[in-house]
Amino acid sequence: MQVNLPVNSWPLARRGENARLVVLVVPAVLAALTLSPAWDSQPVLSLANWIAIVMFAMAAFLLADEDGQRGTGKLFLAAAGCLVLLTLGDNFRVGPIPAVAYVIGPLVFPILAVVSLRYPDPRLTNRAHRTFVAVEVAHLVVLRTLIGLTSTRESLALPSGAWWPQVVNSPPLNAILRALLDGGGIALTVIFVLLLRRRLRGSFALDRRDLLPVGLGVIAPIVAISVDVAQQVVPNVENLQTVLLTIEAVTLTVFPLAFVVAAVRRRVGRSSVADLVIRLSAPGTVEDVRHALRHALCDPGLDIFYWVPDVRCHVTTEGHPVEPDRQSADQLAIQVLTRDGMPLAAVVVDRSLERHAGLLQAALAAAGLALENARLQASVRAQLEEVRASRSRIIEAGVTERRRLERDLHDGAQQRLLALTLTVGAARTQIHDPHQLTLIETIRQELHCTLRELRELAHGIHPAVLTQAGLGPAIAVVAERLPLDVEVDVPPRRWEPAVEATAYFVACEALVNAVKHSAGSLVRVQVTTPGGCLTIGIEDDGVGGADTAAGTGLSGLHDRVTALGGALSVSSPVGGGTTIVARLPCA
Repeated sequence: MQVNLPVNSWPLARRGENARLVVLVVPAVLAALTLSPAWDSQPVLSLANWIAIVMFAMAAFLLADEDGQRGTGKLFLAAAGCLVLLTLGDNFRVGPIPAVAYVIGPLVFPILAVVSLRYPDPRLTNRAHRTFVAVEVAHLVVLRTLIGLTSTRESLALPSGAWWPQVVNSPPLNAILRALLDGGGIALTVIFVLLLRRRLRGSFALDRRDLLPVGLGVIAPIVAISVDVAQQVVPNVENLQTVLLTIEAVTLTVFPLAFVVAAVRRRVGRSSVADLVIRLSAPGTVEDVRHALRHALCDPGLDIFYWVPDVRCHVTTEGHPVEPDRQSADQLAIQVLTRDGMPLAAVVVDRSLERHAGLLQAALAAAGLALENARLQASVRAQLEEVRASRSRIIEAGVTERRRLERDLHDGAQQRLLALTLTVGAARTQIHDPHQLTLIETIRQELHCTLRELRELAHGIHPAVLTQAGLGPAIAVVAERLPLDVEVDVPPRRWEPAVEATAYFVACEALVNAVKHSAGSLVRVQVTTPGGCLTIGIEDDGVGGADTAAGTGLSGLHDRVTALGGALSVSSPVGGGTTIVARLPCA
C-alpha cells in the first residue's frame, strides 16, 4: 500500500548521535563553569540555574529529532545561551560582561515567546505574533540600553573592575525608563497570554494534545517576568534578591520541561500505531476502521472516503458519492493507493496533521489491509444505496403516474360521462312514449352507475382528496365508508407525495383487512413524526392471527414501505388484535 504524503526528514538527527550529544553536553558544561564562583556562597541558586540551563539543552536535544522542529531546537539553544550569559554576568562582574549580560541576557523571554507562539509549526507565520515578538525585543533592548546609559556603577552594586557605559547621570530619567520597562513588560505579558489563549483555542487534533503541556508551561516565564519586575521594585537586600532569583530560575525550568513532556508524548504517541494494528487485526466494519484511525491520530473529524471502481468515484461509509478534494480549507485529503498503485481510499484529516507526517503515514500504512476490507463493504453499501434510490424513484414515478391517471379520468372520461348523462336527461323530457321513456331511464341509470364506478376506480388509483387536502382527510374519507368505528389522529401537515401515498395505502390495506378478517368493532389510526420519521400505526380490537406470508396484501405493503427506506412491522397474536406500524423517512 502507498500513501501519497510527503514526509520531512530530520537533518540534524541524520548527522549522528554524537552531533546531538553536543547540543546537550556543551550548555551543561558552560553552565557549570559560569556558575563555579557561586557554588559555595549560593549553592541553591546555582543548582537551580544549572538545572534550568540543562533543561533548555535537553529540550533542544529532543526537538532536534522532531519532524520540522530543528528551528525550535535552535531557539532553545539560544535561550540556554542567554541564561548562561546572565549567570556569567552575575558571577564574573569584570570588564564589559555585566553590561552585555544586562542588555542581551533578558532576550531569553522573547525567545520563549517565539517558541510558545509557533510550536509545533516550523516557523512563526502569524503577522500579529511576529509584530508582538519584534515589539518585545525592541522594548527590552532599547529600554535596557537607555537604562544602562543613565545608570551608575554604584547604583547597580558593581565592583570597580566592571565596565559600565554611563553617559548621563539623571536619576529622574533613569526612574522613568525603569517604570517604562516594568510597565511595558506587564502589558506585553498580558498581550502574550491573550495571543497564546487564542492559538490554543484554534488548535486541533495532535497539535492540541502537544500544546496542552506547553500551555501549562507558559505559566513559568510569566511568573519569571513577574519576579524580574519584583527585583526592580523590592529593596536591594541580598537574601531577598537571592530568593527571588532562585524562584525565577525554578520557574524557568518548568518551561523547557513542558516541551520535554510534549516531545516524549509525541514519541509515545507513535506507539498508537501498534495499538491500531491490534485493533484492526480482527474483522471490523467501515465504522470500526474510521473510529480506530480517529483514536490513533486524535482527530475526531477524520473521515474515510472509499474508491469504488464500478462507479469510478469515492463514497462515504454509508455509500453516498462524495468528492474528497472539496472539503473544508482546514482539512487535508490524503490519497491512499493499493500495492498495485490503484486508488483505494481518500482519508480526510485536520490540516495540522501535516506536521505529523511520519505518524500519519505509519497509521495509514498499518490500516492498509483494513482499508481494503472496508472498501469492499463500502462498495456493497454503495450498490445497495443505488438499488434503494432506484426503488424510491420507481415508487415516486408510480405515484406521479397514479396522479396523472386520476387527473385524466377526472378531467376526461368522467366529464364526458357526466355531460352524456345530462344530455340523456334533457332528451327524457322531450319523449312521451312510455316504452322509450323506460329505455331512456335505463340508459340514464346505467350512466350513473358507470360514472360512480369510474369515480371509485379513480379514487382507488390515487384519491384526489389526498393530493388536495393531505393524509388526514384522505384517511377520514375512507373511514367514513367502513362499517365499524375508526378513530383517526393525523397531524395537520403535509409530507412528500411518495411518503403520503405510501402511508395512505398502508392505512387503506390495514382498514380493509380489519373489516374483512378482524371481526372487531374499533380501529385506531395514529400518525406521529419522531426523529424525522413518519410513523403510522393501525390497531384494531379484533381476533388477530393475521397472515403475513408472501403473496398477501401485507407482503406488498412491506415492499412498498422498504422501497422508501422505511420499515413495516406487524403484530397479530391470536385473540389480541392486529397492530400494523410503518415507519417512513420524511426528514
